[in-house]
Amino acid sequence: MRAAPALLLLAALAACAHSGPGGGPAIAECPGELAAPSSIGGEFLLRLRMRVEAPGVDRSLELAVQKRGDELVLVAFDPLGAVAFSVVQSDDAIRVEERLPAALLPLPPRNALRDLHRARFLGAVRDRVEREGCGYSARFVELSREALP
Repeated sequence: MRAAPALLLLAALAACAHSGPGGGPAIAECPGELAAPSSIGGEFLLRLRMRVEAPGVDRSLELAVQKRGDELVLVAFDPLGAVAFSVVQSDDAIRVEERLPAALLPLPPRNALRDLHRARFLGAVRDRVEREGCGYSARFVELSREALP
């Protein structure tokens, strides 16, 4: 029973070893284009695995993405299934809620949203997004897609 807290502490320390200056993610916020949710066709629930790679960073998140009307909701889960962060994008605003400390996130939540848009909503569907100017890449594996009534 004492092993579980020790393992959690080791996991947290390992994650912090990959964090950047000031205790935030090793990857800085990176600009990018976003489509207006109302311009994205259909209403759906999408599950993806996102793998973020950069010097000193190789981490995965599972993403649940729901699009209804003019709102897109992205919820990111860490490898243990804990909610890492959520991002709600409407046609006129973006709201971010970080549920884990920034030092435990592989990248800023807005980057995940921008990378998702580049991979799925801005032109051809891509499995890999190269963010050369920002020093990282993101790979996406679609786990499921369901149209919503």
